[in-house]
Order: sequence, then structure tokens, then C-alpha cells
Amino acid sequence: MDQVTGAQDVVAAFSDDDDWIGGGERHVWRASDTRIDSGASDGQVAVSVTANGRSFDQMSFVLAAPVGRPLTTGVYAGAERPGFGRSDRPALEITSTGRGCNRIGGSFEIRDIARDAEGRLTRLWAIYEQLCDSGTAALWGEIRIGMPPTQDGTVVVPSIVRWPAADRGTVRADVPVTVLAGDAPLDVDRLAVTGDDPSDVRTVSDRCSGTLVRAGGRCEVWMTFDPARPGLRQARLDVLDAGGGRHGAQLQGWSFGGTTRMRLDGEPGEWLTQGGSTDVSPADLGFVVDGRADEALVARLVKTRRSRFLLLFVPPTGEELTVGTTYVGTQRGADGSGGPRMAVDVGSRVCSDQTGSFTIEHARRLPDGSPRSAAVRFEQRCDAGAPLARGTLQWRVGDNATPAPWMSASDAVTPVPAPASPYVDADPEPEPPVDPGPGPTAPAAPPADAGTGVLAPATLAPAPGGPTDAGTTPPVAPPGAPTAGATAASVGPATVRFLGVRSRGRTLRFVVRTRSAGRFRLAPTLVLRGPAGRARSVPLGARTVPTTAAGVRTIDVRLPAAVVRRLSRERRARLVVRGLWRPASGRVERTTARLIVRVR
Repeated sequence: MDQVTGAQDVVAAFSDDDDWIGGGERHVWRASDTRIDSGASDGQVAVSVTANGRSFDQMSFVLAAPVGRPLTTGVYAGAERPGFGRSDRPALEITSTGRGCNRIGGSFEIRDIARDAEGRLTRLWAIYEQLCDSGTAALWGEIRIGMPPTQDGTVVVPSIVRWPAADRGTVRADVPVTVLAGDAPLDVDRLAVTGDDPSDVRTVSDRCSGTLVRAGGRCEVWMTFDPARPGLRQARLDVLDAGGGRHGAQLQGWSFGGTTRMRLDGEPGEWLTQGGSTDVSPADLGFVVDGRADEALVARLVKTRRSRFLLLFVPPTGEELTVGTTYVGTQRGADGSGGPRMAVDVGSRVCSDQTGSFTIEHARRLPDGSPRSAAVRFEQRCDAGAPLARGTLQWRVGDNATPAPWMSASDAVTPVPAPASPYVDADPEPEPPVDPGPGPTAPAAPPADAGTGVLAPATLAPAPGGPTDAGTTPPVAPPGAPTAGATAASVGPATVRFLGVRSRGRTLRFVVRTRSAGRFRLAPTLVLRGPAGRARSVPLGARTVPTTAAGVRTIDVRLPAAVVRRLSRERRARLVVRGLWRPASGRVERTTARLIVRVR
């Protein structure tokens, strides 16, 4: 890395109060009085500041394009930690002395970048935002190195103040917009806030108006963002000097709309609530809601990097969270039954043995499967017969704010498609075959780009005995071992095929072929005869296969010994295979295939 020395080479780093890396400090560093080093390759830039922070004495920045791509001007959203994220995502990591993040989320915008003939960085203008370990507190700011100097040498830092997106009502950070004087003194007259939404920004402290700033000195105007409405809000801060000069900074912010709150009420003597009521909004705590596709919903309400409330909602094994569905008989942990799970914790008060129910009243997700908005109604007892706690969680319900230009295009909201209903019909006979329409009655499997929900009708011929995808010949199942007809289903650019039973009847083998980067989730369920001939679903667990490019992956699902014995008695069972394709970018897609497993 090379040291930069320009008087207008600057780094601004604003750490929200709960941010771990910056310790809640806000700094503006200038190369003339702080050591700043920079380096670059085709795909990334690195900047290091030997800083004067109270919590650290060095801060380092790495901004990188997705693997194999050059770093050019543009917005890089959905950034992850370098070396630990997906190769098709940009990378971002900001560390300070002795402090780093295990999991990183964030984005950055490269507004200008240039290198010399030898590849050294000569110019960089970047705006960045990092979230550490799934928190709500951000480390954000601006880097400007080698940019054309202003006429009188005066610089306003940041030149773009871009508060991180948050729920409306969240208290935003007060930050110093810093005026750096050039080689001559600067006589500041007054401030002016103009633009489209000047009432949505507020001056907290003006330490510049009426001040004569010495040559090379600085003054600060502390600003905060307090929007009246969700969506994009913009204004401009102008610092007017006595000679008629105007030095400005753009002020930008964006807020989620809708309703975000959590209410919890307890009957007298209830443990979690202590028999009281709690009503929480973003003005009180940060709401962190996460989940993968439709597998779970996790909400943490945090303050000072600690979870004050934790809510966890998980559907039965192999199923998906579905709007309008009530999940009853929940347990806190997995007990082997594959039933729904729920946890509601209040600080250090936790129910180790609880039961309850929850209803998914609303859910929308982004194309990558992560939550966009949700509403859940729930109730829980810490022990059988204990007083009841009831609650509701609403997170961005009704939010339709248009994303800002610097936000990912993938933030467009996609309603959750209705998943296929669990196949638990009491009739043990197979469903009628799918009508293929005009043409042959047994069409071949659809092409890989067949789209959501398109699947090949099950072929009930014996499983193929030829070479598998790995080039080996599968062993012949012994007498009494289950077999099945081969079937294939396509979902987006992924195709899953059931190859049959391996390992002497103890393992179901599937092969997944993909044409692009993403994740494929396979969730098979056997439907066996229960008491009085009623059907009983036995989820076999979900398997997730990550892919970085086109390829073939084999998934083996081991059958529990009790299931193998049951199949040996019943001689046949339904196999319901649900697949979910979550591409690196684009919509989540699903498919379901059904076939019969028979014992020879």
C-alpha cells in the first residue's frame, strides 16, 4: 500500500452508538494530519487509516467486486465478508484495532475510481455502509482520495451524508459535517439547508456560523435525520462564507414504512412478562428480522448489542411457513417429532419447557428469500397449566416505499408464492397421474428452465441401474429393501432427480443439477399408514446444497431404522419431494414431486 498525502484526501467514518468496530465514535480524517494508505487490484481497493480514535488506533477498509470482476463505478449492494461470502456477491470489510465482524452485511457505491499504468490507485470516491453480525447499528461514511481539488482548497466532508436505511421512528445518529479550510483562513457567515426535504434534517449543533477558521483548520456542523415520511428524503447543507463562497454537502436518507411493533401481554403470575404488558417500537429497540426462504422467522429486538427480546418461529420439518396457517403444539427445541417450534425469550427470562401456537398473518419476502415484512400472532405457556403469554409481532407491514437509487435492484418486493399443501391424505393410494395434455401420455422431463412448479410426471418403472452421476454403478437393493421409480422435477435452472434406494435399503439418493450459482433445498417426506389406516407423514429432514456455478451434486437421505422396518411391513409408501431453488439473484422458485416407494 502507498501513503497518500493530499490535503483534500479524506476518510469519514461514522459509527452508530451500538456499532462494535467504531465504538460509537464519529471521525473525519485528513491525510495532511493523519496517515492514510491505499492500494488496489483489478477487483478491490484497500485503505488504511492510522487513526486517533479512543477505541482504536487503526481502521482498515476493503471494498471488492464479485470474484472475477473488475471494480468500477456503480452500486455494490448485498456485500458480504471477504472470503466468507458467496463469490457472486461484492465484498466489504471494515476492521479496527482488535475488532472485527464474524458476519458482515452492507453495501458501497464507487462514484469515481482510477489507476495508473502500473495499476496503482490514483483516484477513489466511495460511499460505504457496514452492518456487523446481523445488527442494526452501522459503520458508514465516505472515502475520497486523489479527487480534483476545490478552487479555494475548502472541503466539506462527507460531501454526501447518507444515513443508513432504518425503520421509520428509529433514532438516527448525529454526525459531524466537517468544513476543512484550505491554505487561507475561511470566514464562515452562516448555514443554509435547502433541497426537496429540508424539514427532514435537523441541525443539532452549529460550530461554524460566525467563525473564522484558520488556514488548515476545521469547524463542524452536527446534523441528524428525522424523516416525517418513509422512502427517500433529500436535502442540501450549504456553508456560506463572508466572501460569497458556497461550500455544500448532499444530505440523504431512506426509511422503511408500514407498521413495526411488538406487543406482549401476560396473565397474572406469567414468568416472561411478570404478569405485565410490553409495547415496543423502533424508537425503543432495533428490530432485526431474519430467516432463510420459508424455513423459519427469527426476530431479535436489540439494544447496546444485546437481544432484549428473541422470537423464533419454525414450521414442521419439511414444511414452509404459510400465511393464514396456525401451527399448534409448538415446542422450544427439536424433540425428534419434526413438529413446529417456537421460542419467546425476554432478556434472561427463558422458558426451557414450553408449549404454544403461532399464526402467520402476513409475510412478504425479497427475491433471495429473506424477509421483507411479516406479522405473527402467538401464545405460549412456560409449563403445562402455567399462566399464558400472548403477543403480536408486526414488522414493516404495509411498507411500499420505493427503494432509493443506491439500494439493490433486488430489493423489489415479491409476494411469497403459495406453497404446495402437505400431502397427508388418509387414502394410501397414489394420486391420479398428472394430465400431460395433448400428445404422448408419458412425456419426458421438462427442460431445466421450465420455471416454478413444473415437474415431470412420476415414472413408476424400476430405478435405473446404470452409471450414476459420479460414474459408478449403484448396488442392487437386496430382497426386502425399498425401491422406487425414478422421477425428475425442474425448478428454475435446477433439476432434481430421484435415483432410488442405496446402502442396502437405508438411504434415498437424489442428484441435483444446476446451471448457475445459488442454493437448492431438498425436503423429502414419507407418508406411511398410521393407526386405523390413517396416513402419517414422516419428514426426513431438509438438505441444502450451495452451488457457485453449473454442476452436479448428489444428496443422500438416510432412513431411520424404524422407517426401514415399517416399510418392510407395509411394502409401499408415498414419497413427497419438495424442492426450493434460491438463486444468487432473482426469484425463489419451488416444485413438488410425488412417487411411490415399494419393497421388493
